[in-house]
Amino acid sequence: VGDLDLTFTPRLWRGDPQVVHVHDIHLLEAGVLAVRRLRAQGRSVHLVYDAHEFVPGMAARSRRTADAWAAMEADLIGHADAVVTVSEPIADALHERYGLRRRPTVVLNAPVLAEARPATGDVRSQAGVAPGVPL
Repeated sequence: VGDLDLTFTPRLWRGDPQVVHVHDIHLLEAGVLAVRRLRAQGRSVHLVYDAHEFVPGMAARSRRTADAWAAMEADLIGHADAVVTVSEPIADALHERYGLRRRPTVVLNAPVLAEARPATGDVRSQAGVAPGVPL
C-alpha cells in the first residue's frame, strides 16, 4: 500500500477536488491522507469509499496480507463521508461490522437480467472499432 500512497496522495492534494472517490481498499489510505491534508488547508472536500468486496472475506496472497487489508479498512472506513458498494449483503455487512452512521449505498455492478437483450452485432462493430485494430 505504501507505494500506492506515495504515488497517489500527492496527486490528489495538488489538485483542487471537491470529492475524492476511492475505488476499492487499495487506495483508501491515499484518499484519507489526501483529504486530511486538503481539509487542513481549509478546503472543503468529501471522501467517497467505493467498496467492491467484503474485505474481511477477500482472498489474498497470505493470511497476513488479508488481515492487513481488513485492519486498514476497519481503521479508515469511518473517515469516509459516504460508502458505496456493489450488493445488498455487502452493504449490510459493512454497516454492521463497522457501525457506520449510514448504511452504504448500493450500486449494482452487474446488469439486471430481466433487461438483458441479445446482441445485435459483434463487439468490434458495437464499439466502432475498425477491422485489424487489436482489441
